[in-house]
Amino acid sequence: MRKCRHTTLFMAILLTMLIPIFPANAVGSSHTTDSSHGSDRYDLYREFPEHTDVTINFSYQFEVTGGSADVDLNVAIPFDIPLSTYESSLIVQDVTDVHLSTVNIGENVYEPLPYEDHNTHMNQISGWRLTDIRGDISIEAEFSARLYYQKWNVNTTDSGTTADITSPYKDLYLDDEWEVDQDDDGIPEQYRYHPGSPIIQRTAYALTDQEPTVLGKVRAIYDWMRQHFNTTADDQRVIDKIKYGAYPKWPEGCIADWYGDNDDQSLLMASMLRAVGIPAWLELGYRYDRSIEQWFGHGWLNVVIPVRSGWEFHQVVAPIDIVHQEFLTRDPYRITEWVDNGTSFTNEKGELTFNLDHYYNFFSETSGPQVMVFLGPTTITTPGFEEYGYVRDYYDHIGEQGDDDSSLPLPNPILLVPLLFLMALPAIRSRRR
Repeated sequence: MRKCRHTTLFMAILLTMLIPIFPANAVGSSHTTDSSHGSDRYDLYREFPEHTDVTINFSYQFEVTGGSADVDLNVAIPFDIPLSTYESSLIVQDVTDVHLSTVNIGENVYEPLPYEDHNTHMNQISGWRLTDIRGDISIEAEFSARLYYQKWNVNTTDSGTTADITSPYKDLYLDDEWEVDQDDDGIPEQYRYHPGSPIIQRTAYALTDQEPTVLGKVRAIYDWMRQHFNTTADDQRVIDKIKYGAYPKWPEGCIADWYGDNDDQSLLMASMLRAVGIPAWLELGYRYDRSIEQWFGHGWLNVVIPVRSGWEFHQVVAPIDIVHQEFLTRDPYRITEWVDNGTSFTNEKGELTFNLDHYYNFFSETSGPQVMVFLGPTTITTPGFEEYGYVRDYYDHIGEQGDDDSSLPLPNPILLVPLLFLMALPAIRSRRR
């Protein structure tokens, strides 16, 4: 009997000691939602150039052995942001040159596929259609651009609610999209945008229920993801390729794994935002890692925030990069090649294809049974890179990504106090005896 009383008292004390390990800002707690800085975090800053002038060279190599093959190699053409032939007060990306090489194979000459002016057209695929080729093939593409730092300063006072978001964003970016049909039976098993998923809905609602504004909801989901998810490690990437294929994982997979690449995490956050009525979509390209001077394929998301302007609201479209802690900020180290436009189209085979499939599927080949086609890694070099000016960017530091590996979503610790008190009552009564 005495042993039971001591055990009960010990459990009550132990549970009380565990209270601090629950992160109070996971669900239902108050936190600052300004995009610049907040009182419940400590402010750090980092410096970015005002703009960079870059030249990026892509070199593709592949080998055809045992006969001949037909090869399609697709290249997405970067474009001006915003699309315009006139100067704009908000310039994000100014593409100055696009060069795709002519391919000479024996007596055959292959010109790149035609494309429109990059000043006025986005989401264009060019590349090469090579027929009856064999041996070692090398092809190059080179882009030059001026890339700008931009920050979208939005606060909760000016932010509207989801009712203030207008078309076409609601029409294009709120539904389940980008089907995953692994067995090719015409019935999707998953969606890579999946706001209709029960676990996505429950999590998103729990995180945002106390946030009335769009900015507040966006910030709550962003903070939760920063705290709970890690970036994919090399050994995990091998496993992911087996589980999910060469495309990004679907959001339920990201939640189950508690890690993901940049595009994986962006699709999860976009799905959660869509679940609470906020349009969000993927943007894709390359980002320069200044520390090792290399470019890597990269994905981030765009979100719509209605902002009060007089008696009306205008729709602000701003980027979020979860992995690099850029909230409503765009650094001058990234170049955009593709932006999800929310539509599908009919490909050359007559199949209805979502636009992002068109971007990710950049290489295909047709060959006989004895022919082998080996695609080597794409070599990316930087013939030109210059930085101009500097800006100090303040951001809210909430710990390293994935610091909190608690399950989802976590309870407010205040709610545990009555439970702990009740569990301690037997011990208190026994002491009085």
